Amino acid sequence: MLFTPGMVVRGVIECSARVFWVLGDRADGPEDLLVRGYLEELLSAEEAKKAAGRLGGKSTDLYKQLDNTYRNLKAEIAGRFPGTTLDGLSRWMLGGQTLAKPGEAVTSMYGLLKKHAGSMVTSKISEGIYDYLSNVTHPTLYPTRDLREWVPSSDHPDELVAILHVETDFVERQTAAAVLAYYNALSYVTSFFGWSTDIHDQLTEAIDRLLPGALQNPKVAPAVPSGGPIA
Repeated sequence: MLFTPGMVVRGVIECSARVFWVLGDRADGPEDLLVRGYLEELLSAEEAKKAAGRLGGKSTDLYKQLDNTYRNLKAEIAGRFPGTTLDGLSRWMLGGQTLAKPGEAVTSMYGLLKKHAGSMVTSKISEGIYDYLSNVTHPTLYPTRDLREWVPSSDHPDELVAILHVETDFVERQTAAAVLAYYNALSYVTSFFGWSTDIHDQLTEAIDRLLPGALQNPKVAPAVPSGGPIA
């Protein structure tokens, strides 16, 4: 209960950020989105075959199938984008773009929210948010120490004992960060495809009930559905 929230929040924010990274800015052309989509597909295909090879060995049918999928995808990319080189793809470069690392995608997401939705989260703050969530997820010492409070022992008042604790407000702020990242990504996708906002509006109402005040003025982002991207 004490350690899980940060890990879950990081995962939600990372996934939401990938959505923003692929769709990009409103000024981006279809070719830009296609490049980023292919880079994500290539990463997925490579990771799939890598995991299969390490788990079951490269002689298994599953690995051979996934390796074939990976090779076919690379061939498709080369055919779709003339001038593509194996060296460029090995460095995750395609069409003048480079696959964003998880932290870079998070910073990019908050940058778009700042630009189009008046977010107060700066680039530096977004980096700090991701740094902290990464430290909570990894075996880094200071987040663990921050969860401990030293108090006098009930049996031996002259001795101190450590108790684990977490403030409710801290958990609520982490929850809001994850909910809003997902909400923003859903808003962006809904707007991009021109889908009905009925379900989206229901989510907006639910967030307003459970996290009063978490959603800012929806009118700051008129190009997205009602209750659009919020920082």
